[in-house]
Formats: sequence, C-alpha cells, structure tokens
Amino acid sequence: MPTAPPVPALPPVPPVPPASPWPAHWGPATAPPVKPAFPHRRWVRAAARWSVAAVLFAGSGAGVAHALTQAERTSLPGLATEHDGRWDYPEFGLPALPEGAPRAFAQGNPGQVHHADLRELLLPAPEDAEPLDALPDGAWLEPEDFAALYAEESREGIADALVTHPLRHITARGWTMPDRTRTEIYLVRFTTGAVTDTFFHESLGGHRDRIRLTAAPDGRVDEEWPRNARRIGGVETTVRDSAPDPGKDHTRYAYFRAGDTLGLVIQSHPDNAAEVPFHQTVMLQAQLLG
Repeated sequence: MPTAPPVPALPPVPPVPPASPWPAHWGPATAPPVKPAFPHRRWVRAAARWSVAAVLFAGSGAGVAHALTQAERTSLPGLATEHDGRWDYPEFGLPALPEGAPRAFAQGNPGQVHHADLRELLLPAPEDAEPLDALPDGAWLEPEDFAALYAEESREGIADALVTHPLRHITARGWTMPDRTRTEIYLVRFTTGAVTDTFFHESLGGHRDRIRLTAAPDGRVDEEWPRNARRIGGVETTVRDSAPDPGKDHTRYAYFRAGDTLGLVIQSHPDNAAEVPFHQTVMLQAQLLG
C-alpha cells in the first residue's frame, strides 16, 4: 500500500505583540504626555499650606502647625480662623503678567524684576478694616513721603538716595482694624534686585537698623519670628518689634527684599500690636512679592 506523502511543516507564526493602548505617533514604549499642573496653582497650594504652618508655628508651636499643613487651597487664602487672632483676609491670587514676562524669581530674569503693576502686589485689606485717610489706597508716593517714615535726621539722606538710585515707583496701602490696630504697607520698586540690596544696606542700615523708624526708634529683633521664615521663596524678611513703653504705641515692622522691590509693613496699636495678625500679614505680603 503506497504511503502518503509527508505534510510539509508550516512556518512558525511570529508572536503578536500586545496592542499598544497609545496612538502610534507616541511610539511603542512611550506613555502619553501628561499635561503638567498649572504652575501658579501648584505654587499657590504649596504657599498656602506653608503659610498656615509658619504662622501657626510662630503663635502656637510646630506641632499645631504640622497638623494644619494638609489643607488644599486654590488661591492665596485669608488664613482666617475663629480662635487664634488671625484676620479674615479675602482670597486673592497673584496678579497677571504681560504676555511672555517671567516671574521675578524665574530663570531668565537675572534682575529679579516684577513685571506686574506694583499696586497689584499690595496685600488687600482684611474684612472690617477701615482705610487710612492719610494713606491714599494704591496711590503713587513721592520719595519724601517714604522718607518721612524715618527719624528726622535721616529723612534728607533717604530722600536723596531714592532720587539717586534708579527708582521706578513707590506705592502704599493702609487700614485700621476695629481693635485700633493700624497697618501700613509700602512697596518701593527699583530697577534691579542689586539696587534694592544696595539701598537697603547703605541707606536704611540693613540688618543693623542704624536708620530708625519714627514709629519704632528702639526696634529689636522679633524673637518669635521663625528662623525658617526669614527667607520665603526668593523674598528675604527682616522682622522687628519695638520695646514696650507705657504711653506710646507698640509697633512691629518688617522689611522685604524681593528682587527689584523693597517692602515695608508697619503695624502698631496703642497698647499691644498682637503677634499673630502681624506675622500673618507679613507672610501673605511676602508670598505676593515672591
């Protein structure tokens, strides 16, 4: 009986790779591009959590602060609570920039220039605040107006320095709270961060406080200000507290060196300028400048 011819072997079937869930133009081993979180929102959330921690650290200790770092925010918060003395600031965000302009401390901005309108970098007043009639809200000030904050023997030199240094603008905002706490905020913008540093150290005495504010001639280092808050982002803070003196206002104040802008917050009260709202105000103003 004749045998059947052998059946030819079939060629091996190549394994079929699993179907890629990604479109072909992303490549066989590349995940789809992930849209990054909006950097401003990410910065704001981080700033909000950190500001709550630092303010509460200053007033109540690091343990309480750590417990409050989990709050999610989408804009700079007022940090308002019922029990710890903080003021009820409105929610606000960073001001808009001209198209293509970098933030002050971004790469590609070596002069650390703020491109936003300087008046929009002023901290808004909290709820229940009454504006100061003597300090037009968001108005442009003359060098002599800023120099008038200092002891009489220093005013002429400060005013002259503001004229000789490349100065752009000075603006201010102020208010009084129902408990009679008075707040003044001044922003002085120069052309670059280097000019700001020179003016701060040479004309205002720098950290040694050789040049004294009229409202706080005996200002001293605020020992309650956390060391890790002396630099907030790119903003360097110098915080002072006047010695108690019966019959005179108690004054706290803080300088900010924020690139091309020098900031000054002055807070005073006939008896006691409370620590918590002062630190809260300093933190929020520093974040706006950062």
